[in-house]
Amino acid sequence: MSQMTLFEPPDIFTARVKELKDNSELNREQAQLLLQVELGFALMECLGFDDEAVTAVWAILSGMPLRHPRLQNLDESQKRAVANARQIIPFSARFVWLGALRFYIRNIPQNWRNYDFNIQDLDSQIIHAAKGLRHQIHQNLYESCLSANLEFRQRRAELVKAGVPYQFQAKTEKETVTMQVQFTTENLSTARQQPWFPTPRDRNPFSVRISNLESDAEFLDGREKLLARRYGWHETQKGHWVSRFRKINFHKIQEDGTRTFRNTGNVDNHTGAIAF
Repeated sequence: MSQMTLFEPPDIFTARVKELKDNSELNREQAQLLLQVELGFALMECLGFDDEAVTAVWAILSGMPLRHPRLQNLDESQKRAVANARQIIPFSARFVWLGALRFYIRNIPQNWRNYDFNIQDLDSQIIHAAKGLRHQIHQNLYESCLSANLEFRQRRAELVKAGVPYQFQAKTEKETVTMQVQFTTENLSTARQQPWFPTPRDRNPFSVRISNLESDAEFLDGREKLLARRYGWHETQKGHWVSRFRKINFHKIQEDGTRTFRNTGNVDNHTGAIAF
């Protein structure tokens, strides 16, 4: 199962998945799900929640703000265990976890499972599902996974190549469509000449004429009126720019210290006072 998480599972976890795939009747999906489901149960045992139902694991993985006395008083090792489990086990949604439990019972041979329960009775407690005789290698692996310092997941990005078609999705008013783009050698050459970060620009004084702001406000209101019709905006989502413009109370401070009449002259970046 693919995961888009911030951290990688520990090496011992991925190595054990491969070992099971190569040296047992389990395929990769079965091996990975076996370890992930049982790691969830091991987490609950670590937190003292083994008296909860086998379905309860997803609630801890989901990160919901549960106001439970035990969760409010976790020690540092237990907090790390929760954080690690959320990175290794991709079952933070209730129905995804239920699907994993059903797969665990129906598709993984009993001799490989450390837990057993009736798929028709998912309210059974984890402590009752736990077998007395377990695969100790897996128990040790779960303890290591819950206490490990996880490494950041590395994602490789390849440079775009000329003449290769690339696809992306674009949203229109009615639907999401798949588009295709292909770059030429000239396109890529031009793009590579552009600096990653723009060079700093000189800071110079600027000025804006108050009367020009009104036409700008009218333009913005007109654009938002069209967008409101198109996307069903409420009045509270609009900027009401003309109305806001009329609330401006600007007085320019002149060289002799006196101020001009309201909303006359230019607004610049070092003189004047403005209020709403």
